[in-house]
Amino acid sequence: MKQWGEESKKTLVGAANEFGVFVDMRTLKPLPADAQVYMQDGQKLYKKKGWCGLL
Repeated sequence: MKQWGEESKKTLVGAANEFGVFVDMRTLKPLPADAQVYMQDGQKLYKKKGWCGLL
């Protein structure tokens, strides 16, 4: 999750101001508490950049 957050920061630099995200989490197992923090921080990054919601 930490690596995903770091990669997301780099990717979002060049992203459009508004975009959608599709995430298939059907096979995702419950995350440990420390990983949940990284997931929440990453979601905040996407929302701040212009993520317009789930598609």
